Parts: sequence; structure tokens; C-alpha cells
Amino acid sequence: MKCSFCGRNIAQGTGILFSLRDGSVHTFCSKKCEKNQLVLKRKPQKVKWTQRYIEEKKIKLHGKEKVEKKHVRVTKKKTTKKERHDARVVKKTAIKADKKKRKEDKAKAPKKPAEAPKEESKE
Repeated sequence: MKCSFCGRNIAQGTGILFSLRDGSVHTFCSKKCEKNQLVLKRKPQKVKWTQRYIEEKKIKLHGKEKVEKKHVRVTKKKTTKKERHDARVVKKTAIKADKKKRKEDKAKAPKKPAEAPKEESKE
């Protein structure tokens, strides 16, 4: 007999036999397999240590190899080179641009009329 979860062979007289209400019978080689299927409700195809997972992985790998042999297309990724800048040069140009902008803002700003000194009234 084989384990219903992991697919290993179970020696005669060992293992756990579990029957469901619908009449289906599951055999498990260990408590680990029983818990994974019944309590945790995991699928054996997604658990890496099971035989079913290993078999499906082999099938997928063989299928991919056959497809790769038929359709071989190699494309290179386009890469953009990043320009390197000297930090000092960038800082100087930023400072110059900032000073220039401040001068322009001062020239555009309307000038405030000079206020006349306030006279205190004596009563």
C-alpha cells in the first residue's frame, strides 16, 4: 500500500487507516502525513517533501527542456548607463542657480513705499 499523502510505500501491518463518511479510505504512513492532509488540509503537490511534489517537478522540468529546445530566443536587456557627476560641481551649479533665482525674485517683487514717521499727538 502507498501513503495517501506522501506516496511512500507502507509496510504491511503498519501505518494508519482512516475512513471518511463518504466511504473513501485514506492510508497514512505517519501522523505527520495524516495531520497535513486532514487537519491542515494541505495538497501533497505543494508540499516539498512528498513524492507527488517531486514527480510533478520532474515532469515540469522535462516539459520545459523540450520547449526550450524547440523555441530558443535570446534577447538582451536594454540597459541605460547612469551618468556620474562630481558632487562639488553639482553643488556649485545648484548654488549659482539658487542665487540667480533669488535675484530675479527680488527684481520682480513690488517695492514697498517708505512709511512716514508717526507723529505722537499731545492732548
